[in-house]
Amino acid sequence: MIKLHNYMLETIEIQKKIRLKMSENDFLERELKNEDDSSARYEFLDGYIRDMGYATATHELLVGNFIYFLNHFYRKLDFKIYGSNRLLYVEEYNRYFYPDLQMVEGEPAYRDYKENMKATLNPALLVEVISESSEEYDHVEKWNCYQSIPSLKQYVIVSQKEKKVESYSRVEDEWLYVSLHGDNATLKILDCEITLADLYEKVVFEN
Repeated sequence: MIKLHNYMLETIEIQKKIRLKMSENDFLERELKNEDDSSARYEFLDGYIRDMGYATATHELLVGNFIYFLNHFYRKLDFKIYGSNRLLYVEEYNRYFYPDLQMVEGEPAYRDYKENMKATLNPALLVEVISESSEEYDHVEKWNCYQSIPSLKQYVIVSQKEKKVESYSRVEDEWLYVSLHGDNATLKILDCEITLADLYEKVVFEN
């Protein structure tokens, strides 16, 4: 048993990551109370919560670069771009996530809780910048949930270890997978394109 902010929680271990048992209502109450503290975020996985962990400088730089380029291209179009503090709800799996980036086309749809606590339901684009600890989670578990979202058109996974980006794009009822490497590669994001050289600008990889 682990005590977390007055909750006594049962724990399980999945993929070497501790998950704490918690009800959906308790999770939402906890997130509402901590809405101004992004360092204490958890994701809700149908009865369990998972610590999001520490964001490296490289992680934040890549997310910032991505948001910059998308805002530049879509600023006069009917798209809304959100960073990692925007909660997402996947109804089919009863899970709440904080993607590193999500973009909504048209009017956002929400799952309302109370006060200003809302979770997005209809992203067109989701982006995750992966770390060593989240690589399997983002590739398998999150992707399995994300592809159930009817509005989703593309899911992008960005590496912190090398200039590598993976993309899943919806083509009718199937998903097209593309893996890109190196400065000269170009990532197509819905109607715009970003080179990996631009996406990884100012990123310095550790030896």
